[in-house]
Amino acid sequence: MDNAYLKVAIVIFIYFNIVFILGQILKNNSIVDSFWGPGFLVVALFTFFTTKYMGLRTI
Repeated sequence: MDNAYLKVAIVIFIYFNIVFILGQILKNNSIVDSFWGPGFLVVALFTFFTTKYMGLRTI
């Protein structure tokens, strides 16, 4: 699996499925709105730590 976009899609899919399941358990799906912002952080951190070139320019 060499495609970075596919990896990010899988990570964000898993992240929001966990949030969805949590919303179903709590019977409150409005909590999903609170997880959109951290979702961007999950994508940014995942791509930062999985790229070959970690440095100041990649930030």
